Amino acid sequence: MMRLSKLLFYSLVLFSTISCTQYAYFQSPLHTNTLGYREQPLKSENRPFALYANAAVATGNANEDLRDQLTAFIGAFHAAHQFGNFQAYYGSQLTLGGYKLLPYAPQIGTPTYFNSNLDETLINPHSGKNSFGALGFSGGINYLIPFPKGGEWRAFGLEANWNNQWGEYQDFRSELSTSAANLIDPSKKFATVAFTSDIIAKLNAGSIGYKFALGFRTGELTKYDRSGLPSKVLPGFFSNTLHYSYDRYAAYTQLNWGYSALSFHFGLSYRLR
Repeated sequence: MMRLSKLLFYSLVLFSTISCTQYAYFQSPLHTNTLGYREQPLKSENRPFALYANAAVATGNANEDLRDQLTAFIGAFHAAHQFGNFQAYYGSQLTLGGYKLLPYAPQIGTPTYFNSNLDETLINPHSGKNSFGALGFSGGINYLIPFPKGGEWRAFGLEANWNNQWGEYQDFRSELSTSAANLIDPSKKFATVAFTSDIIAKLNAGSIGYKFALGFRTGELTKYDRSGLPSKVLPGFFSNTLHYSYDRYAAYTQLNWGYSALSFHFGLSYRLR
């Protein structure tokens, strides 16, 4: 009985200690923020070409337990083409924002436990708001199935996005030692690919739709456990978009969640031609 009591006691101590372990995952702020909705005409509109201007605001959280915060503005232009039951778009986007990095213990008074791959003395000088920016290109293609009343199911889609990043948060990630955090994405280049499906209903005034996407970063990252042992991870994300279009205008809300990241978008589009 005494041996069992000791075993339970040490198990509880070990569990409470592990549960207090801090981790640091510094990914690109574009993770979960590259797949903004791009409006395209319905096939029933008989519009083979269209040009759009887009603007969106994004807010979200990242890092372990979503402890850090980020906000961003995203501006974009894109062209859309339709040929038969296929649609395609391509364009460029500019992202500007801020990443609020919270300091790690012991600076805030909570001891770190058993994470030999976390060095708060290298992280904490960069705590607070860090600017970031990115300029890039995006494109996609999908196959659609038209509905009798003018709506359609964009059943199978593939989208890609490439960006060049800069700013204080980029410099921090590029210069941080791999022994200071459990996961770091140091690259200035960031690209994703995603598989999409979008179902759209035609209304008396406009149209409404829901789009789902599953995406991944193009390239694995190295993750270190609290003992410093490395492993490979491929950060992915899910995207859910509700969108409404009327005449030349479109609006959307989007919820994205991925590997230690979460974001929400609200965006507007205007058809220029």
